[in-house]
Amino acid sequence: MKQHATLLIGVLLCMNSASFVYAQKGVWNWPDDRATAEEKNVLYTDYMGQGAYAKAIEPLEWLLAQCPKLNPSIYINGVRIYSSLAKDAEGDVQTKYQKRTMDLFDARVEHFGGAAQVANRKAMKGYQFYRKDTKQLAYLRNLFDEAIRLNQEKIYTPLLAAYMDVLQRQKKVAQSIKDEDVLDQYLVIVDLIEKKQAAAVGRPGEEKKVSLALKSVNNIFVTTVAIDCKFIDRNFGNQLRQNPDNTVLARRVLGLLQAKGCKNDALYIQALRAVYQSSPSYALGRALARKYVSLKAYDKALKYYERLAALAKGNNQKAALALDLAKVYTAQDKKAEARIQTRKAVELGDEATRKGAYNVLGSLYMGSYEVCRKGESRVADKAIFLAAYEAFKRAGNTQMMNTCSVQFPTIGELFELGLKEGDKIHIGCWIQEDVLLRKAP
Repeated sequence: MKQHATLLIGVLLCMNSASFVYAQKGVWNWPDDRATAEEKNVLYTDYMGQGAYAKAIEPLEWLLAQCPKLNPSIYINGVRIYSSLAKDAEGDVQTKYQKRTMDLFDARVEHFGGAAQVANRKAMKGYQFYRKDTKQLAYLRNLFDEAIRLNQEKIYTPLLAAYMDVLQRQKKVAQSIKDEDVLDQYLVIVDLIEKKQAAAVGRPGEEKKVSLALKSVNNIFVTTVAIDCKFIDRNFGNQLRQNPDNTVLARRVLGLLQAKGCKNDALYIQALRAVYQSSPSYALGRALARKYVSLKAYDKALKYYERLAALAKGNNQKAALALDLAKVYTAQDKKAEARIQTRKAVELGDEATRKGAYNVLGSLYMGSYEVCRKGESRVADKAIFLAAYEAFKRAGNTQMMNTCSVQFPTIGELFELGLKEGDKIHIGCWIQEDVLLRKAP
């Protein structure tokens, strides 16, 4: 099975019990034999601090047996100790350590409550332990279901992508569930993500994390269930067409269409437009404008590009916007407007954007030959190719430079007019630039 090494799942796998610090605060319920309990507590925590996890077991287990309500720390640190031992063990020994780790989560809830928070952590640890064990996938899924039941949208965000990964393994490896089951659980997961998105508004870091979770979930889903663009339209399209203002549904449809690469139909535009109208952003607006450009609906594209000017942040986004506009104006044969935008892209953009702008400019010049030539002088007419050559040179486009150079004036044509290489010549028409003469190779 193809592995989906999503960033969120990677983060989840890297989170180990070291994140459960020595929780030595809070109320301590010392037993009658407090001296022994204090000695055992110091002893196991010292061993743990030294990484001597095996030695920490005996004093820890004494505390767990003799004073189970001592403090939550004995369960929190117990998870750290046993999961660390499990990591380095194999076979039955590893299985024993893993089981003891999971049992400590249950014991913590029994004595100190906090079932929802613990369910999050238990599912996270279970995923680290059992994600590749086909026999444990059903158990693992139950952990996720319990975490969702208790936490709803407060479930750890990385767990949602991990849950989708578990469903994929059940479907593709264990072959124990059907497409319909995956779809049902997918809808549960994206409902939670959508609630998280609403709660994350105004917190950029959290918004990014939730957005990444949705992208991961969609990518895993579309490679788990045998779906295509028609499947998406059949199962979600009619709902959106009947409820065009349902932005929650629109986000779901858009995510699936993007994950499957379905960007060539009206449903994609409808979903994209609905999400953009609900939450205008530079990325969504630009995607929508570029889609209209691909359909040659330039007037609609320009309306969105006009709105994007207020959403663009930083020079890179402003330069990319200018380059897009230059291409639209070029397609509309608005050469002067296109050149204004290429200059803006050159002024604000990075190297790649500048090269793109100069390529557009070079094409603009070359495309003006028939319009601008007067037929009075071959040298003057061919000067347009000199201007195009200079633009392509700045773009680093050697192929187009060579194409232009064969159109340069010949040495004989220059001689007839008393000109030589290096002289300046003015180009009229809409271009209105001076260029240096070069001769054809």
